[in-house]
Amino acid sequence: MSRVHLLFINLGDTGTSINYRIETPDFNDEGKLEEIGLIKIDRINKTYEFTPTNIWINYRFIPPWFFGLANEEQKQLLETKFKGYEAGGWTASIHRRVIEMIENNKFPR
Repeated sequence: MSRVHLLFINLGDTGTSINYRIETPDFNDEGKLEEIGLIKIDRINKTYEFTPTNIWINYRFIPPWFFGLANEEQKQLLETKFKGYEAGGWTASIHRRVIEMIENNKFPR
């Protein structure tokens, strides 16, 4: 399995929420950074929203929040809503990184 590369670019912090653009060089042969999504982190409720952008809109990747669900919920969704979707390392890595930021209350600038 190849390594996942993600760059979180801070787009702004309102105090209650913080926004990041996510880029990766992993979807092209040149290694050029491409935007794959936007993350909005709600610091109060300790939740986040992921919006896929650009090249990722055409892929059927399981969304990052999926990796925060219990195994039974994941299994049920893989058999229904996400049947045929790919469980890309990118979405798991995005979820892991965002949850780490929320839990530690540390948000890179």
